Amino acid sequence: MTSSTHRGANQRYRLTLLNGSGRVIAEELLNKKDPNTIKAFLGRHLNPNKLTFAVTDLYPSYPDVFMEFFGENLIHQFCLLHLNKLIVQDFPKKPSIEELHTMYRLLNIFYNREQELEVLEAMAKEEREVKQGNAKEYNAWLTKIRSIFRAFVYELKLKRRRERKNLVQRAYLEAVEMAQTTSVKSVRLDRYYSAQEYVRIIEKKLGNVKLYLIPKKNATVKGP
Repeated sequence: MTSSTHRGANQRYRLTLLNGSGRVIAEELLNKKDPNTIKAFLGRHLNPNKLTFAVTDLYPSYPDVFMEFFGENLIHQFCLLHLNKLIVQDFPKKPSIEELHTMYRLLNIFYNREQELEVLEAMAKEEREVKQGNAKEYNAWLTKIRSIFRAFVYELKLKRRRERKNLVQRAYLEAVEMAQTTSVKSVRLDRYYSAQEYVRIIEKKLGNVKLYLIPKKNATVKGP
């Protein structure tokens, strides 16, 4: 499900439902985007008694609204592109190469960014050597090398576009494997993914990590 805002004298909101192939199955232009309006929109187009896998953007109301509408028939996933944006926002606008390398290791969990990481690893090694010298020279080097890397990323994007390809998305278990390589110290599972099956997989793959479980509504939680 996606949403967009139409600004003007009378601000309106467009809610859109797409199927698994990206085809629009429902779309409405509404005066509000509060929880009741969203739930009514879902009710006009979807069956709450049918098991549904829903992908949404990060709009705060969606998790609760979808859970109230579908109940236990819901499997909810935030859009990976939006999750990627959250990762990028956690880093400075003018990062060091080491910070860029860390950022791309995290992005690599969801999508294959091995080509970028290969370049960044070589750049990070050079950065450690340059930082030992004059600070002014390092800053000039960093500005130049960031531009080179961004040009490289842009060329990869253009190549995918010419070949009509997208970034390769990782499957769930592969994403867990990639998270294992990033020295993750803690994992937060929201109530949609707090099932024991997911907990066992993560504990097996990541080892001694802290798991923060946010249970489903009306669930009884025992133990610490």
